[in-house]
Amino acid sequence: MPTTHQKVTLADVLGTLKATRGDWDGAMFLFFAQYAIPIVCAAPLLAAGFPAKIIMFYLLPAFVWQQVACELYCTWMGLRLARKEGRTDVTALPGTGVDLVGSLTITFAVVLPTWLSTKDANLAWGLGLACNLLYGIIKIVMLPFVEKLRSLLPRAALLGFIGGILLVFVGTTYGITLFTQPYVAFVTLAIVLLAMYGGLRTPVPPLAIVMILGGIIGYAVGYVPGFGEGFPGFYFFRFTPIGLFHLKDAFVKFAPLIIPLTVGYQMMWTLSNLEAAEAVGDKYSLREVLIADSLLTTIGGALLGSWMPTFVLTGHPGWKAAGARCGYTTLAAIIYLVTGLTGLLWAGMNLIPSGVIAGIFIWLAILLAEVAATESPRRHLPAVFLTFIPAGAYLVQSQFNPVFTALNIDLAKVGTQLAGAGVFVDAVNTLAWGFPLTCIVWGSILVSIIEHQPVKAGLWSFLGAALSLIGLMHAQNITFLAAPIPVILSYVIFGLVMIISKPLVPPLDQIQS
Repeated sequence: MPTTHQKVTLADVLGTLKATRGDWDGAMFLFFAQYAIPIVCAAPLLAAGFPAKIIMFYLLPAFVWQQVACELYCTWMGLRLARKEGRTDVTALPGTGVDLVGSLTITFAVVLPTWLSTKDANLAWGLGLACNLLYGIIKIVMLPFVEKLRSLLPRAALLGFIGGILLVFVGTTYGITLFTQPYVAFVTLAIVLLAMYGGLRTPVPPLAIVMILGGIIGYAVGYVPGFGEGFPGFYFFRFTPIGLFHLKDAFVKFAPLIIPLTVGYQMMWTLSNLEAAEAVGDKYSLREVLIADSLLTTIGGALLGSWMPTFVLTGHPGWKAAGARCGYTTLAAIIYLVTGLTGLLWAGMNLIPSGVIAGIFIWLAILLAEVAATESPRRHLPAVFLTFIPAGAYLVQSQFNPVFTALNIDLAKVGTQLAGAGVFVDAVNTLAWGFPLTCIVWGSILVSIIEHQPVKAGLWSFLGAALSLIGLMHAQNITFLAAPIPVILSYVIFGLVMIISKPLVPPLDQIQS
């Protein structure tokens, strides 16, 4: 059978739907990585007395729609790409799945506080849905500028951003999880690493072994309580326009939260993941992906009851390396449909300990960092590594801020004392806020410097100053002079230094010749 860039028949293309071991592994990973997100979002709400019927009859079925729609659409895009290029080794995108960061943000910054302060479930839910609609609308508005944005951004900056957040933030976060459930986590991590790097051969897909064995060990040592409630049942999609009536209020109250997450995080994440897919041979239309993501899953999900926004999932290079083609997204859609509509999605969550997922995410973090390093020009590696630093600040912030909140500590009062002890909380927050855009700007600056283009580096620095000025970088809210003035001025000074140095920097081609 043809494999790459040969004339293929429609039957050959459709043959990529036939499930390989890589497809089964990919489908299982997509399912288990995504299905925990609505449970994580629902748990604090249910604990606070939020009506369970909204979760069971609206949020979860809408989540199923988001997953099924995105996986099947990504399958279709993969088949079209295979047909267009005459290839049978095309790997479908992993889907425009639910964004954990965006979902938790809306849950903890919008839905839960509104519920606690008003005890009006429809208001809390409606504002959450409206925020999700805003995600989709903002992405649609940004469509005309996306291709230009992509052409301006260096590959090292994009891949470095995704590698940094995966390796530094996700990898470390799940590395910590290893030690919260060590019995199951280390066993499953060993299997994952052997399968992905050590040539382990098993009669069934390794991830199936990981999930089953992890569940058995987790139940045996008490990490999971058992099957739980919520099954059997039937939970179908329901049209829910309530979010439309809260759009204005949501924009007024939460635009400073939603806009940076959409532009600075979600769109940059999507850009980076498509860049990673192209780096391993599968080039998808950014415009088409964003339209599908915005209309089909984000806005579509919001109109069915989900406040969880979506974006292009990471991991395409990993599943391509594992041999997945277009079958894994189809399999994932079927699994979502069956487990979601019958109640298994809710009930089965109690059977899989978080330590099982930890090993898989650690492998994924390593893989994406490797892609960032190997698929960027070698001389741009310093820029790749530089982008890891803001992600590290976000990791630190995510660990200590909840502690201060839980202990009811006012940072304004203890900041000086902490600084005296060498703990610079304000500096960490400043670097962490808006870190996705910071990664991109820093990486682009250094790529320009490496290419002996100091004026271009200066312009990137001025952009950093402008983004900081309006709160998209180094600030918690979108307001004028949101970031500290010394930070804004420092970007300006940095840019001036770059531009002034131009006469002293010879062109790169002159040095190479």
